[in-house]
Amino acid sequence: MKATALLIFLIIGTVPQVFGQTEQYPGYADSVRRAEVATTESGTVAEVLVQEGDFVEQGQPLLRLDDAVHLAQLAIAQHEAQNTSEIRVQEARVRLLGFAVGKLQELVASGSARPLELEREEAELAMAKATLEHKRHEYQTKQLHLERLRIEVEKRTIRAPFAGYVAKLPRQVGEYISMNSSDVATLIDTTTLQADFAVPFSVSKSFHALQSIELQVDGRMIQGQVSLVGLVVDRSSQTVNVRVQIDNTQHAIKPGTDCLLIAPHRSPLFLPTSGPTQP
Repeated sequence: MKATALLIFLIIGTVPQVFGQTEQYPGYADSVRRAEVATTESGTVAEVLVQEGDFVEQGQPLLRLDDAVHLAQLAIAQHEAQNTSEIRVQEARVRLLGFAVGKLQELVASGSARPLELEREEAELAMAKATLEHKRHEYQTKQLHLERLRIEVEKRTIRAPFAGYVAKLPRQVGEYISMNSSDVATLIDTTTLQADFAVPFSVSKSFHALQSIELQVDGRMIQGQVSLVGLVVDRSSQTVNVRVQIDNTQHAIKPGTDCLLIAPHRSPLFLPTSGPTQP
């Protein structure tokens, strides 16, 4: 008798939950986009600009590293990049030598000057032009160096890679961030959630991609859309993974919330709905 009861218990434990002729398969809703925001820079945290639970827009600053040295280097580079005096001096020299060469050409043509003098002046003009090109190249290099320093200063501010909620913010002002511990925050996008369900192989044939499906989440029924029906059957459980995406633009569902997938070949049992909650 005990063996029979144990056998019945084991059998019941392996079948899906049935309420009102509705087969339900458990899972949980999680965010599709989750990022451990990190930085390639090292330094001391100078300012934390958000708090855990805050909603941030894409590109919004999360925290800022100390950038006093970088700003000083940027100021020096800006001063050097704005100095064009050497170029202007060399341009004037080229114009003066060009005028002298033109005059000597006229004098040589009339026999009033020797060709050697013209050759010497033409060589001076060629060297002046080469020096001018070198000065212009130096100026362009300074501009590129200035842009690199601007990028380095900008990287001292860590920004949100996408819009979402700050789920974790472990850094504090004064804390040193190194290359070995570069994570600064956990950011999640709760506008779209997804849930995975282990569905018996026979039942999985009822699902297909882009299919609208019923889910029970937090005591209420919502609509989801099948995004994936697994191609592989789990050998041990004879189940197939069915993935469902959930539109959560109103942020009514918290990531990690348990949910139940309603088999499409059954009539769902609608439960009382509750108002949306803020994550």
